[in-house]
Amino acid sequence: MGGSGEDLRNLVPIYRNVNLSTMKRYESGVKAAVDSGESVYYTVRPVYDGDRPILKSIVMIAWGD
Repeated sequence: MGGSGEDLRNLVPIYRNVNLSTMKRYESGVKAAVDSGESVYYTVRPVYDGDRPILKSIVMIAWGD
């Protein structure tokens, strides 16, 4: 949500269609809440299966006023 996109510690490779559908829809809701003046706690956590480098899922949590 406005990051530089250059810090590799803050990036997770995902398929483009996931980013443009599911992620975009969720992030748009968070952005709308922030734009309306709400304080929003927002966290996104990648989940891996053990030591496998392939992403298993992404946990997204947001709540606000």
